[in-house]
Amino acid sequence: MAIGKLRHRRFVEDVASAKEFTGYICGSEKFVDASVKSFKRRRMSPRRIRREKFSAAG
Repeated sequence: MAIGKLRHRRFVEDVASAKEFTGYICGSEKFVDASVKSFKRRRMSPRRIRREKFSAAG
């Protein structure tokens, strides 16, 4: 399940419980951290959250 900038709030509003879900997140550190918080607020197990952070090469 991908959560874009505009879909972040919709996920929190629409999903009462994500307990049985597995989340896949890829994006900036800020985006990934915010998404993880949303997943956890909806009772998704941290073991079911797959994440990859990236940043611009500098």
